[in-house]
Amino acid sequence: MELLSVNQCHEVHLLLLFLFILDESEEKEITFQRSVQGSSSEYRVNNTVVPSQEYLQQLETLKINVKAKNFLVFQGAVESIAMKNPKEMTTLFEEISGSGALKDEYERLKNQMQKAQEELNFAYQKKKGINAERKEARLEKEEADKYARLKEDLNDKLVEHQLFRLFHNEREMKNLEGELKSKQREVEKIERKKEKAEEALKEKKKSKESIAEN
Repeated sequence: MELLSVNQCHEVHLLLLFLFILDESEEKEITFQRSVQGSSSEYRVNNTVVPSQEYLQQLETLKINVKAKNFLVFQGAVESIAMKNPKEMTTLFEEISGSGALKDEYERLKNQMQKAQEELNFAYQKKKGINAERKEARLEKEEADKYARLKEDLNDKLVEHQLFRLFHNEREMKNLEGELKSKQREVEKIERKKEKAEEALKEKKKSKESIAEN
């Protein structure tokens, strides 16, 4: 309900009264009243004077955003809304729904989420790089261990080969020593035979010389 009056001093007195039925079965209702006289305003909820802030908060509990003008549709508002472009329409809906008030908080959280995602991607790439370095280090260590094992095997083979050669050389030396001793014995036999032959020859020469003298 809206009442407008002008007194003799030409002062405007405006009274706005809204009645909301919350539950018909339990006859629950709430009234909002605003009276304007001159430059001052008075706010009432259920006929109790309240500050303007509380008055607006009570309306917001009923999903009425006075600032968004989603309660009263003024003349020409429908035509104005129909002429808005999609971006302007979105802004209007955000204002009416009250989500516009959360825009700054949304942008802040969105920036935090983007920053967290960037940090997550950075951490993932860093972890990926560390894993690659660890894999490369592990492969290098495996190659180094493999080289060390091969080198150790080679050294073992070289030692084994040298021992094999030493063994055969020693056995060959023993064989040669045996052959040398056998040859020495043969030479000694020949020497003794030679000495005996020389003695026999001397005896024959002596015998011939004796016969010749007689």
